[in-house]
Amino acid sequence: MTFIRLTHSLTTMNIRLFQPLLGAFLLCLMALSSVAKADRIVAVVNDQVILQSELERQLDQIMAEMRSRGTVPPAPEVLIPQLLNRQILQLIQLQVASRSGLEIGDEALNLTLENIATRNGLSLSGLKQAVEADGLSFETFREDIRTEMLLTNLKQRDVINRIAVSDREIENFLARQKTLGGDGSSFHLRHIMISLSEGAAREDIDEATARAEGLLAQLAQGADFAQLAINHSDGQNALQGGDLGWRELGTLPNLFADAAATLQPGEYSGILRSSTGLHILFLEELKQQERHMVEQRKARHILIQVDELVSSDEALQRITGLLDRIEVGESFTELARAHSDDPGSAINGGDLGWVTAGQMVDRFEAALKELQIGQISKPVRTEFGWHLIQLTDIRQIDDTEEQLRRRAASQIRARKADQEIAEWLQRMRDEAFVEIRI
Repeated sequence: MTFIRLTHSLTTMNIRLFQPLLGAFLLCLMALSSVAKADRIVAVVNDQVILQSELERQLDQIMAEMRSRGTVPPAPEVLIPQLLNRQILQLIQLQVASRSGLEIGDEALNLTLENIATRNGLSLSGLKQAVEADGLSFETFREDIRTEMLLTNLKQRDVINRIAVSDREIENFLARQKTLGGDGSSFHLRHIMISLSEGAAREDIDEATARAEGLLAQLAQGADFAQLAINHSDGQNALQGGDLGWRELGTLPNLFADAAATLQPGEYSGILRSSTGLHILFLEELKQQERHMVEQRKARHILIQVDELVSSDEALQRITGLLDRIEVGESFTELARAHSDDPGSAINGGDLGWVTAGQMVDRFEAALKELQIGQISKPVRTEFGWHLIQLTDIRQIDDTEEQLRRRAASQIRARKADQEIAEWLQRMRDEAFVEIRI
């Protein structure tokens, strides 16, 4: 603290003249002290800090989100430790990204903001107005989105891209689902966790059990599960009301899968004991597996390739000439064999076989979708050159088994990603210098 001392040599007049300046200076010091107190350092992470103002902004934001979902936020002292830990992990990841040169440019950020606006039925200016109507700065919102994109790209690069899923893993996954009685149905689950350290003492186990039994008693009296999770759960999804999202039985630990299989929507489990603590599950919704039918289109095409020897105009002229010949009665199949630059299909008269949505490049697929059976397109430009496309048939097929395999692969990858990201974050946290000052 700064102290100011006046010497006895000052005259009375000098003192009177100096007093207004002294008062203003002291008021300035008090204001600075107040700001410093309000914006004090709450954590040191390597060579950077987290300020109280940043923590309070996150606190205000998460409480506003909870209210918008109809959830009553718990007391700040319940939320602050969870939010601070999240900010510490986020800052460590941003430091790793910075050291490796990973960044999100304005062009990529603007495209993402436009996509967010479109998904919400808004223009970009409409999104800005909606954000500001919620009391948020659009610039802050914009930078928060940039941060989320950067963290996603970092996880993708350092963890997710290294995850492989084998055919054997898919077979084992599907076999386990059948063993559990799973039919591919999806379970929307919530979760309360009361953590226990490995080798916990009997008194700690008894205390945790008493807490869990108390929560079951509140649920029996009609308490809201999501609210109890926010207030009492030690799980990573506590701030989201314990929401685990939609899961299939095969993606869950055996303990959870066995319990979830017995629940109906609106029901909760008893106390489940694992190596990490005590758990209570709640089944929010259940979606039964349906047969997965897909539309396939049978097509053939003629391609005139654009390259260093054939310009786009020349290729267009050639393909237009072929279309003219087809329109006066020449065979599409024979012209494809004689003139198409796609060797894989030319030998079969341009036949591409049955095509499912997503297999072809966008412009080709869009043109094919517009055709009626037997109809031939106008010339279509893609990155490969100019095409004539003919739709020869349409059918619906039952793709359920293949869909189950694709979903199994996706869920195995997601389960591995959850585990490996958690371990990756823990390693980075262990290697970082972190000092918490609250």
